[in-house]
Amino acid sequence: MYTYIVLIRGINVGGRNLIPMKELTMRLEEQGLSHVKSQGQSGNLVVQSGFSSAAQLSKLIGEIIYSAKGFTANVVSLKHKDFLSILKSNPFGIADSEPKTVHVYFAIEKKLSASKQEFEHLLSNGEDLHITEKAAFLFAPNGIGRSKLAAKLETLLGVNTTARNWQSLNKTLKLIDKL
Repeated sequence: MYTYIVLIRGINVGGRNLIPMKELTMRLEEQGLSHVKSQGQSGNLVVQSGFSSAAQLSKLIGEIIYSAKGFTANVVSLKHKDFLSILKSNPFGIADSEPKTVHVYFAIEKKLSASKQEFEHLLSNGEDLHITEKAAFLFAPNGIGRSKLAAKLETLLGVNTTARNWQSLNKTLKLIDKL
């Protein structure tokens, strides 16, 4: 059995693509996933599965959502150890004391190949960016709502992503303690 962190993009936001986490949890368990825990209505889950492939799990969850609600959702599934590895590559030490200022953009389908230099012209107001193969870390001390880069980052990266702030990621990690 593998423990996965699952991040579902764009559900339960702004009254669109609604799927109650209780319902999704039930549907996932009906399909053989176990110990499904959700972090509120955020689309952040922790599940256990016999799937050895994160891509297979993402595909299954996407199909379950489409079957239940009729919309397509981008899903990132990461084995617990891979999720922790990504988080450890965060260069911004301020994340623990100001967790709403650091945002992690997880690549959905393929690796990131961009470099920070390509985006420096969009950094403003003390922002900083760090890019790895699996994620981009944006330090936005004034919030992503005011960030020129945050609004364009996914398009400029050329890869579908789903973003979470550091606070949300820490809350999701705490779900593992409940397994």
